[in-house]
Amino acid sequence: MNFLFLHESAFLVSLLQQYVSPWLTAVAYSYVPLTIIIILNICIIYKLRKAKESLGKVTGVKKDENYSRKVRKLMCMRIFSLSFPSCKQN
Repeated sequence: MNFLFLHESAFLVSLLQQYVSPWLTAVAYSYVPLTIIIILNICIIYKLRKAKESLGKVTGVKKDENYSRKVRKLMCMRIFSLSFPSCKQN
């Protein structure tokens, strides 16, 4: 009876290592950091917009919209280029 229990336990452990372990590894090393980065980026964008609104109220001066678009475009291009690792093909 103990042999049957040990055999079933070994089989269960083997199944867990084969099917569950890759998912846990993917979650730990990919999905969790990605989620944290996305949430923190949303917080940064929210605070930047809030600061921009409060700055406009304090100074009463509105910046040129074209300038704002250029800066936003530049920042998006930088974030995009830094987000992906450079891939070399030999």
